[in-house]
Amino acid sequence: MAFRKAVVPVWMSKSSENSNKRYSAYKELDKLYLNTRISWTAKNRILDRWESPEKAVQTIKNDPYSLIEEIYGIGFTIADAIAKNLNIAHTSEKRIQAGIQHVLRDRIQMFGHTCVPVDYLVKDAAFILDLKLDLVEPEIDKLIEGLKMIKDNNMISNHFYHKAEKEIADKLLGILKHTNTLEYQSPDARTLMRDQMEAIYRVIDNNVFILTGAPGTGKTYTIKAIIDMYKGASIAMAAPTGKAAKRMIEQTGQHASTIHRLLGPYFNKMTGGFEFKHNSFNPMEYQIIIIDESSMLSTWLMYKLLDAVEENTKLIFVGDTYQLPPVGAGYILGDMLNSGIIPSVELNIIKRQDPGLIITNCHRIKDGKDIISAKGKDKDFFFIESNSTYDMKEKILEFMDHKIKEKFPEVDILKDVQIVAPLREKTLCSCKSLNEEIQKTLNPNPYITKCRFKVGDKVIQTKNNYEMGIINGDIGYIQSIDMSNKAMVIQFEAPDRMITIDAWKNELQLAYAITCHKFQGSENKIILIPIHKSFGSLIMQRNWIYTAISRAQDVCVLIGQRAEIPKIIDRDYQIQRNTHLERFLREKS
Repeated sequence: MAFRKAVVPVWMSKSSENSNKRYSAYKELDKLYLNTRISWTAKNRILDRWESPEKAVQTIKNDPYSLIEEIYGIGFTIADAIAKNLNIAHTSEKRIQAGIQHVLRDRIQMFGHTCVPVDYLVKDAAFILDLKLDLVEPEIDKLIEGLKMIKDNNMISNHFYHKAEKEIADKLLGILKHTNTLEYQSPDARTLMRDQMEAIYRVIDNNVFILTGAPGTGKTYTIKAIIDMYKGASIAMAAPTGKAAKRMIEQTGQHASTIHRLLGPYFNKMTGGFEFKHNSFNPMEYQIIIIDESSMLSTWLMYKLLDAVEENTKLIFVGDTYQLPPVGAGYILGDMLNSGIIPSVELNIIKRQDPGLIITNCHRIKDGKDIISAKGKDKDFFFIESNSTYDMKEKILEFMDHKIKEKFPEVDILKDVQIVAPLREKTLCSCKSLNEEIQKTLNPNPYITKCRFKVGDKVIQTKNNYEMGIINGDIGYIQSIDMSNKAMVIQFEAPDRMITIDAWKNELQLAYAITCHKFQGSENKIILIPIHKSFGSLIMQRNWIYTAISRAQDVCVLIGQRAEIPKIIDRDYQIQRNTHLERFLREKS
């Protein structure tokens, strides 16, 4: 595959001297990329990474596997294909070690493990390397000796996750043992049920506490009672997402923010990257910190949070253990609960007199029972039968285009309705397919040349961008597009703010339909969920459908194959995440 000629001036513009030499190096790079499926973006990143094309060629020839660490977008498969073009031996030490590190990294990024059993790592690495086990095992020992990996309890992890889980355990236990002398007012027991009162007493007696419960069990009311009990104390409330933080504000009347904003991100000119203002050298000075949607806490975020917390702080984690695990690596809430070391209470009594079918079905699903759908009017849960993905897509478009307006005229289709789909790509009812169709159907604004978005589009940020104040998962609405300046103005919500973004180089996707993981921690008035056997059993499990349905505030509509629902609910065998935290908490307590 040849380079685009447009890339050549990047090099030529740096110096007109030695242009023939540069062009030869440029062509040599082109040969190294043959049959590698490397993207144009990755090619350009390589060009930008080194001072000259000659330097790039020299570096790649010395060690093509170094590209995995140096260049975002290049993984083991591409680096290995380049190594093959360089005739690097199939059994070379660098290749085997790169393959082992690739497997560990893949298990962290794709499956959420923070560590991998040695035997599994050897077998998986041998498989992708197409080598015998006895060639792989010695290279793991060398990586451990070279401090590239760490072995503990017959598990292999990288140094960050091993250190992070150790320090999380140490900090939690340190806070738990600390004597807290916060004054409190006795709660009004007449307004609280028995399980809520038990939670209140546990909060008083312990500096770290976990409150869990399914929708409608009174978690928010209990938190409000705790806030009232500690009037006069400095309290911070935060959640992993902006929408969850906004919901905390609406439900408690207190200020709340994302955990990222609570920690205060800033650009460090010395390191050239973003860091948090609050850390062990500059801890937060709150007496109580309440974290909602704690099931979403990854090891990385928990590590950063606790690094900025003093040991005389009272920590309260609120979450729902029946939801999906976090997108990032780790199993923080589950590990804390399973350790038996952190005091906790699960609220399991529905507190509302008329809970409605959304809450009722969430409880039925967590208990392994089939859902109930509404037959009459003025209900909050509906199932629309459809057997083919094509018909499902048409029904979703019809629902979005005019049925919602007929049934709920006061609803803002962009802001109050969210499609939660299982898959980002593949099938006619994937996020990608639905987004393209809904953009055509719902957004009458014209397409703009060389821009995939239209004015009025609903979009979601897919990576943290602290410089612009946008967090992964933030949803916004395009207000204007100025292609002469290559700029888009977007109104982001939770909190509301206007931000100007590069129209070409951005980390945005259409958000009429998004995955359940992306929408976890958020809610909307109306949720639409496609259901079909073609989505596969790996994703369509009990905790997936439970999480998707629990995102609905007022109305939940499922569209698809009704017979699939009991099968999905029966699948309660999600992958168990390998971590050290639960063991560390037990051993260190």
